[in-house]
Amino acid sequence: MMQQRTRIKICGITSPEDAIMAVGGGRADAIGLNFCRESPRRVSLVTARSIVSNTLPGVEIVGVFRNADAGAIRDTLARTGVHSVQLHGSEPPALVAELAPLRVVRAFSWKGPETAALITTFLEECDRLGQLPKAILLDTHRKGIAGGTGMTWDWDQALETSFDIPMILAGGLNPENVGDAIRLLRPFGVDVASGVESAPGVKDYDQLAAFFRSVREADELVRA
Repeated sequence: MMQQRTRIKICGITSPEDAIMAVGGGRADAIGLNFCRESPRRVSLVTARSIVSNTLPGVEIVGVFRNADAGAIRDTLARTGVHSVQLHGSEPPALVAELAPLRVVRAFSWKGPETAALITTFLEECDRLGQLPKAILLDTHRKGIAGGTGMTWDWDQALETSFDIPMILAGGLNPENVGDAIRLLRPFGVDVASGVESAPGVKDYDQLAAFFRSVREADELVRA
């Protein structure tokens, strides 16, 4: 059965106000809180707890980590109430198994066709260990920067690959291009940060509204 609705995650949320703006009216399915040390959108544990406590029930709250160990990740989730995990570094398949039964999304920076081979090998090892991630996320590769680059990657290359696991599309998405991306790749979900901001970590209401509208219009066209 064809998926009827593209899931939307608004990443890089840094305040309760932006969280409420992102999920109001049931528009976003998930929000992302960044715990990566080098990110301009990094939030403290205190801020994360405040965001979680002010976010509507039913919205998935994802903690974004980069090369943290399982103990540190679990401790952060326990202290903040964050629901699930996005791994955005060079984490091995064993970490996915260690984090079970948490919902884990593993991000990969797209460098070209060789990334597809890397993902295949990663998933095969996860399967051998008995714990696959719930989804993979394909993002833009830019040396020294983990997400939020505002840059797209060559989506056409992904048409030549297929994985037996949901795929979330990220990397330079914005209200102007997300519809094309959905019509081309039919992803399980889309993930946006800088494309709906007025400044790093500051979400823009008009950009958010335009992004949601573009996603739903693309969904209608895909179903037609």
